[in-house]
Amino acid sequence: MGNSKLLVCRDTALSFLKGRDAVHCLEFIIDIYDGVRYTHASEEEIMQKLMRIIHNLVDSAGLSNLMEEEQKKVFDEFIIKFLNIEFEDNKYVIKNEHFSKLSLDEFYQAILWTKCFLEDNGENLEASFL
Repeated sequence: MGNSKLLVCRDTALSFLKGRDAVHCLEFIIDIYDGVRYTHASEEEIMQKLMRIIHNLVDSAGLSNLMEEEQKKVFDEFIIKFLNIEFEDNKYVIKNEHFSKLSLDEFYQAILWTKCFLEDNGENLEASFL
């Protein structure tokens, strides 16, 4: 994937998350990715497992034990309104115009880059990701 696509994904995510406490939300997605990435399955199976877990955590009472109320609200909105993850035709799909075109590892890179920018306000990060 070209760096320009990563920039678009990062920038659209940053725009959606602007002014919100989103670092924990993105860290949570990264942790789930880390938990499923190195299973002995195909990339498509891993992506489906990741999307299933993330989608099923929306409106989950159990998530309230791991996040503060505002963080959970940001997580739910990021998954449903921004990434627009849906279950259709017996599979999970990302309907976000930009993120839907990403491979599993590209998805991870975009989420990680967005998190890093939120943590560091973008200082000293641009060159390291390009």
